[in-house]
Amino acid sequence: MEGVAAIGGLLSVIFVIVLAIVLILAPIKLYSIDSNLRHIQTQLHAISGQIEVESRYLSIISDALAKPESPPTPPRAA
Repeated sequence: MEGVAAIGGLLSVIFVIVLAIVLILAPIKLYSIDSNLRHIQTQLHAISGQIEVESRYLSIISDALAKPESPPTPPRAA
């Protein structure tokens, strides 16, 4: 019976140690994740701006291509 109590006590000590380690490391890991997400957000913002600029260029090109060409003027007889 004493062996069961000793094992139970040992398991509770191990649980408390693991819990303490998790509680110490969790904020560090969360800060790392937050930092990575901020970096990704910055990259997505830059990509969004680049897409917006390229979209404007494509719009200008599309408008230029959609305009009908004026018919060529016939040469004048001299």
